[in-house]
Order: sequence, then structure tokens, then C-alpha cells
Amino acid sequence: MRPYGRATIALVGLFLLAACSPTEESPCPTGQVQDEATQTCVPEHCGAESWGHINRDEETIHVAPWGDHDGDGSEDAPFRSIQDGADKASEEAAGLVAVAAGLYLENITLNGSHDAIQIEGRCVDLVVIDGSEEQEQGILISGAKVTLHNLTVTGALRGIQVQLPFSLLGSTRVTGRDLLLTRNYEAGLAIFDSQVTVELDDSTVRDTQSLGDAGSARGITVQGGSSLIARSLLLDGNQEVALGLYNSGTSLELENTTIRNTQPRDDGALGIGIGAYLGASLVARDLLLEHNHEVALVIHDAETSVELGDTTIRETQPRTDGSYGSGISIEGGARLVAHGLLLEQNHDIALLIRDPGTLVELVETTIRDTQPRQDGLYHGAVGMVVRDGAGVIATDLVLDNNQSTGLFIQDEDSQVELTTATIRNTQPTSTGTYGDGIEIQRGARLVASDLVLENNHHTGLFINDAGTSVELENTRITGTQPPQGRTGGSGLVAQWDATVTASNLQVDDNSGPGLYVRGGSVEIWDATLERNAFAAGILRGGHLALHGGTVSATTVHPNEGGGVGLFAWDRNGPGELQIDGVQFSDLLGPALYLRGQGHYVLRNSEVSRAGTWPSMPGGILAVEGVEAGHEAQGTDEATGLFVQGVTFEELFSDAILLDGSSATLAPGPTTGAPNSFSNLDGVALHWQRCGDSEAPQVLDGSTETPSCSPNEQLLGPLLEYTVRTNETSVLQ
Repeated sequence: MRPYGRATIALVGLFLLAACSPTEESPCPTGQVQDEATQTCVPEHCGAESWGHINRDEETIHVAPWGDHDGDGSEDAPFRSIQDGADKASEEAAGLVAVAAGLYLENITLNGSHDAIQIEGRCVDLVVIDGSEEQEQGILISGAKVTLHNLTVTGALRGIQVQLPFSLLGSTRVTGRDLLLTRNYEAGLAIFDSQVTVELDDSTVRDTQSLGDAGSARGITVQGGSSLIARSLLLDGNQEVALGLYNSGTSLELENTTIRNTQPRDDGALGIGIGAYLGASLVARDLLLEHNHEVALVIHDAETSVELGDTTIRETQPRTDGSYGSGISIEGGARLVAHGLLLEQNHDIALLIRDPGTLVELVETTIRDTQPRQDGLYHGAVGMVVRDGAGVIATDLVLDNNQSTGLFIQDEDSQVELTTATIRNTQPTSTGTYGDGIEIQRGARLVASDLVLENNHHTGLFINDAGTSVELENTRITGTQPPQGRTGGSGLVAQWDATVTASNLQVDDNSGPGLYVRGGSVEIWDATLERNAFAAGILRGGHLALHGGTVSATTVHPNEGGGVGLFAWDRNGPGELQIDGVQFSDLLGPALYLRGQGHYVLRNSEVSRAGTWPSMPGGILAVEGVEAGHEAQGTDEATGLFVQGVTFEELFSDAILLDGSSATLAPGPTTGAPNSFSNLDGVALHWQRCGDSEAPQVLDGSTETPSCSPNEQLLGPLLEYTVRTNETSVLQ
């Protein structure tokens, strides 16, 4: 026994005619008319006569519940079954079968002999074909070109099935309009075989279910090279997969389509809105996928392709176990091209892109408000993930208010190209971690122009691992905040041999350092580093180079002090800092704070209005063994401070302070102009050596090594070591 038994008796409610309170003008409410035979109110589009608005002629074959198997198909002697009417129409080449309101308990077969006939019901609300009597299709179309209009099909093993018989080598085409396929089993509409094309307008497929635990359920299945063209289609409340496409050559075109409320099967899995597999193709415009389960749109396998225009995918729900809930999953070498795509309030990962050969092209796409999955296994809610060698090309992309990471890129050969993209408001997880705008790692590559990263958490752009590379042009990173109660808030972080090249980069108003290089390599042309906390940039091993630009208005980090321009130290091995043509101004501390071994070069730059804290030098502070022009012990790297062609002016402290360190001050290589010092509250250079270091001092004007003062003084909240207080050696 099927769960709904003989029929779907509940569906009789689709055509039960409501009695109306009579009025002087009409016995029926607005939008309804009075049926001439029953005197009840029916929808206006159904018409008042028995066959409604069907455009009939003398050759029309009539079908009605009050008809007879032995009728002749006339209006006065209609057939009782639609099958009889279709058979009669094929015999007489009549073309049109007109079906009156009623419940028709039958399963209909239309084959080659029924070619070119049209079956039209009075209206979809009142004409119901119940195929639950037999374990077969409600309507089986095999090798016939037919048109179906204004029919409801229910209770069948597949509501409508369209196929090509083995004996027929030519094409077959079925046209459907104003159809309702509801509460069928396995499939509401099943289309098989190459050269089969179905065209649907203004139709609905809903509540398709499986037959038992082993059965499958599809709202619509299209496979074997067949084609479906649908306009104004609604799929609602189906089970397992609302619309499934399979096989190379299979194609689907959708316009103004809504797919919603697809339910998981009994084991809690699936509930997918659209699944495209094995080389099938989909083209959709004005598509809405909402409140489906597990994944709204699945695109799998090489040669599978999907093109979307003006599409919204929202509120995809997790499986019953709380896992997944993604908007789109594309993998296995498939391709997606989307224009005007909106993904909102999905779960886990809004857009997952993976595997070699998988390519996604996005234009005017917004991904926002992704929610965490509900099983607690992962705490993130990522906007977009690109991994395992997949590729993305995106223009006018917005990722807004996602969680954990806005854009996550991972693995060798994974590549993302962004043009005009904004990633903002990424939130920490429920555990208070992450919140990065972009994270890229494990050898992946990012190329971006006109990129904005704003008001994210932890890090605006996080780059990790050898082989990982980022190329930026016209990029701004601003407003990064630390997760509540945690450190972070950096604009850009590059570590463990990752590489970054950038031009016209603006990093401003971050709650942590603007740049943080830890064993990575960052090279920037025309950088603007403003109002970042602790330091505009930090170098802890690796390479940082700035060619032109400004460093200004660095603020104090609430937990870690600071207020310096660029801070370099050798905790992760000697670093290389190269600054050429940069303006440093309006800093609380020094323009450069250098600590320990490294290769530090400042050329052709200006340092002004720095060192406003009383004990913080205004220009350069070098401590703990910064050595000029000498190899670091046990390495082949040249280390030390080299200053060439730099202007120091309007400083509130010393221009250069060396504590246990040395420097080379050199004139410009072409002009011969020396470094210049003017309007200083301190001196041009203070030099101090403490301890037993044997490293030589190389200065532009030698002087004796001074003694260390017994009265030690802290150099501000950032610095835990001591420096000179009174005894100094001054270079004039």
C-alpha cells in the first residue's frame, strides 16, 4: 500500500468548489465565477462552462466525468477517460482533447500514434489525473509530440515520463503549460533519452516522495542527453533532489524559476535544490533557490557546466544531523559562470569550489550572512572556499558579514583573480577566534585589483606557507579589529615563506599593525600606512620592502604599546628591511625600531614629526646588536643598518639612536648628498655600547665608545630593555 493509498483523496480539495455568499451583483467573491452546472464558485480563469475557456471547434474530442467509454467525443457524448479521448483524437487526427473538471483515475500512455495531439483541461485547479491505481506513470509519453495544458497529475510512479522508444530514431518534443505534478513517487517529471525535449511554462512540481527506504525521489529528473526548457517553474517540497541533471548532452534552460523546501530523505541526507552531474549543462535566469537542505546547488564532474543570471540562493538548511547547509558546491572539474548572483544566510560554506580543472567565473556576486553549521563540528561560516587546485575569476564581488573567513584559498594550483572586490565585516567564530577577510595558504595564489578589505577581525589578509603568493593592485585594508578579548587586528600578515607583491596599497585604521611579516616576503610600491596600532609594519624574519609611499600617524596598541613606524627584530632569524622613497611623519615613536641582527636599509626617504613620546627617539632606534655591513654569525647574510640620502627634520627626540648597535651613514650614490638633520629636539646621532660585544662600529665620523650610564631608564611601554641616560657620544 502506498502512503496516500488510492489517491490522494486529499487532493480532491484542489477542486472542491467553495460555496459563496450571494450578493446583488454576483453570487461569488472577486476572482471567482459561478459554475453553470454545479452553481458553485470556481476560479475565474477556469470559466463558468463545463470546458471553461478551452478554444474548441467541431473536431474537438471531449472528455468529462459524466461521459462514457462508448461516447463519440462530442460535447453531448464525451468520453469518460482521457485515454479514450486521446485514442479517438489520434484516429481522427482531431488534434485537441478538451477535458472537463473532475477526478480521473487512470494512467495514460501516449505513443507515436498520438503524435501532434493536445490535451487541455478546463483549468489546473479542477482537472486531476490520479495515477495511483497502477504501479506506473501518470502520463507516459513515448515517441509522440504532444501538448499538455491545465492538468494536475498525482499519486503516480513518476507523474509524467517522457522517453524515446528503442524503435524510434527521430526526435520527440513535449510541450506543457499550467501543469501541477504533486505527490507523485520517484519523480514528478522524468525525461530520458537524447533527442527528447520538453518545454514547460507556468508549471509546478511539488511534494514528490520516495517509495520506501531504498527508493529515490526527484521533483524533475533529466538525463540521457535529453533537454528541458522551463519558464515560470516552481518546485516545492520535493524530497532528496528537486531537479537532477545527468549525463553529457543533457541540458536544462530555466527562466523565472523557484526551487524551495526540498526535504532530506529518511536517513537525513540530501535535500538538494539542483544537482548537475556527469557532463550535464544548465542555463538559468531569474532563479531562486531557498530553504533547501544540505546544498542548494551541486555541480559535479568534468564538462558539467552551469550558467546563472540574476540568481538568489538563500537559507539552505543543514542536514538533520546539523552538518552542511551550503549554497553552492562545485567540484570535479565542473564550470560555473554567474552574473548577478546572491548567496545569503546559507550555512557552513556559502560557495565551495574545489578540485583541479574546476573553474568559476563570477560577475556582480554578493555572498553575505553565512551561518555556522549546527552540529558544532566546525565553528566557521565561510563565504567562499577555493581549494585543491580550483580556479576563480571574479569581478564586482562582495563578501559581507560572514564568519571565520570571508574568502579562504588553499592548496597548490588553486588560484583566485579578483577585480573590484569588497570583503567586509567578517565575524569571529562563536569561540572568539578568526574573523579574517581573506586567508590563503599551502601554495595557493591570489591576484587582486581594486580590492577593499574592511572591518574584518583578526587579520584583513592572512597569507601563509611556502609557495603561496599574492599580487595586489589598488588595494585598501582598513578597520581590522581583534576578536573580543584576544590579540590581532592586523591589516596584512605574511608568514612562513609566503610572498606578496603590491602596488598602490593602503593599510589604515587597523587595531593592530598594518603589515606583519613573519618569515614571509612582502614588496610594495606606493604604500600608504596610516593610523595603524603598535606599528605600521612589523618584520620578524623574512623580507619587507617599501618603494615609495607614506607611513604616518601610527597609534598605540591598547595591550602592547608601540606607536612606531616599522618595527623589525630577529626572533625568527635575521630579516631584511628595504625602504626607498618613503615619507615617515606624525609618529609617536621612531620611524624605524630595529632590534637584533638583520639587513636594514633606509634610502631617499624623509622622517618628520616623530618621537613625540619623551623617551622615544624620533628617527631610528637600533638596539641589541644591529651591526652595519657584517655577516650574521653562522650565516652568509649581510646584516646591519644602512642609511643613505635621508632627511630627518622636525623631530621631537634624537634622529638616530644606536644602543649596542652600529650603522653606516652614506651619501646619495649619484648626487653625493649626505643625510641631513634639521629642527631636532635631540641630536643627530646618539651612540652607546654596553657589554663585551666585539663587533666593530662603522659610522660616518668615528668616535670613542662611551660607557653605559649606571642610571638606567626605560624607553617607553613597548621596550623592556634600558638605554643611555646621560653619557653619550654625539656625531655632529
